[in-house]
Order: sequence, then structure tokens, then C-alpha cells
Amino acid sequence: KPAMIYTEIPIQIEAKGGYHALGGFINMIEASDNIMSVSDIDVETNPDDIQNHKMKLLIITYVLREETPAK
Repeated sequence: KPAMIYTEIPIQIEAKGGYHALGGFINMIEASDNIMSVSDIDVETNPDDIQNHKMKLLIITYVLREETPAK
């Protein structure tokens, strides 16, 4: 019988935007049918434009794959 294994696929995202846009984006990820997690969120304020901040976050998506166990 094949073993079910999840493969992690990390996705690094860098963007500019406001806190509400970031929250909306994370909410869409949470509501997705795909299994994903968000980590390593970094928000850097921009004193020249207080509405837009530099943001970096790591999204990890998990993909199910089948493997035949080693004999």
C-alpha cells in the first residue's frame, strides 16, 4: 500500500501595501481549500508613505503525493 506524504513548497512573497491589504491577503490564504501556512511575516514602515509598507512573508503550501514505501 502506498504511503501518503506531504511535500512542503515554500513561497517567499515581497510586496508593498497597507495593513488592511495584508490582513485581507492572509484571510484569503486561510480560507483557501489548499493546505497552507503563513510564517516569517516582516513589515517595514515607510516614513515617506505611511499608507504603504514593505512586507515580506513566507507561505508554505503542502502538496499530497503518493510514494511506494522502500522495501
